[in-house]
Amino acid sequence: MEEFNGANLIAINKKGVFVTPESSTILPSITNNCLIQLAKDRGMVVERRPLIFKDEVETWTEVGAVGTAAVVCPIKSLTMGDQTWSFSEDAKTLQGLFQDLCKIQRGEAADPHGWGRILTMD
Repeated sequence: MEEFNGANLIAINKKGVFVTPESSTILPSITNNCLIQLAKDRGMVVERRPLIFKDEVETWTEVGAVGTAAVVCPIKSLTMGDQTWSFSEDAKTLQGLFQDLCKIQRGEAADPHGWGRILTMD
């Protein structure tokens, strides 16, 4: 599994590690890159690597679809065939990363990475 329709996949595993696919077949995501940096800022371990869905899905506690429009959309469950995996409904880690990024985007928090630009109209 590499991505959702129009969104990157991210997951938080039982060890609190932020995992996201590394692949030449998916487009790079600025939003995902920002969330990776914010996860590192929080002291989280980040792993960007090929994901083996069948081997790893059981270890995921939170899953999200990441993209420009939604920023982070927590995923409640994934189904393959007759098997369904459910994830944390409150998705506290993903919600925290979402809030961190949105605060920076709105100018409500410091922008330590220089992502924003101040635009003026003359």
